[in-house]
Amino acid sequence: MLIDGTIVMVIGMGTVCLFLCIMVAMMHAMAFLMRNNSKAIHESAVAGGVAGSNHDLSHNEEIAVAIAAAKAFAERKQS
Repeated sequence: MLIDGTIVMVIGMGTVCLFLCIMVAMMHAMAFLMRNNSKAIHESAVAGGVAGSNHDLSHNEEIAVAIAAAKAFAERKQS
């Protein structure tokens, strides 16, 4: 019975180890792909005007309201 338990333990730990190795390999592959594509993504965003100063006034107003609400909440929580 001790041998059966050891066999089940080795199979279970081997399965977990295999899964973790595959997961780490996939994370490294994704990091490699993102590192190579990040320059192209950034250049297309700048060319499209996403990173420029062509934001809508309403979008800036929404951001200002969100910041003011967060600041008011933080001040109320400190009191």
